[in-house]
Amino acid sequence: MKIKLLFSAAALLAGSLLTATAAPGDDLTNAVTALAGQTGYSWKTTVVVPDDSPFKPGPTEGKTEKGGYTDVSLSIRDNTAEFITKGDQTAVNTPDNGWQSLADLAPTRAPAGFCP
Repeated sequence: MKIKLLFSAAALLAGSLLTATAAPGDDLTNAVTALAGQTGYSWKTTVVVPDDSPFKPGPTEGKTEKGGYTDVSLSIRDNTAEFITKGDQTAVNTPDNGWQSLADLAPTRAPAGFCP
């Protein structure tokens, strides 16, 4: 699977170099067309914040299968959360609560001092 993703990324990169003079809309159309032919993909997002920022998110990584599961992992400082979803079913794994369904995470009442 990693080899397929590597070749797909190389093909997308080569295609983007060939269409360097194309309009931005064409680039998006070409990327969507190339992605539609894949069985799945993965990604990693890193947010850069100032060194003195109190909020330091770690990388967010995910992978998805066409018509299947999507698995996302994100971290903030030393805490990591993960969720897996397929269709309308979602399970969340947090350091404090382990795996729970999304419905189990929904509060039954608003916390004290919470104003919607």
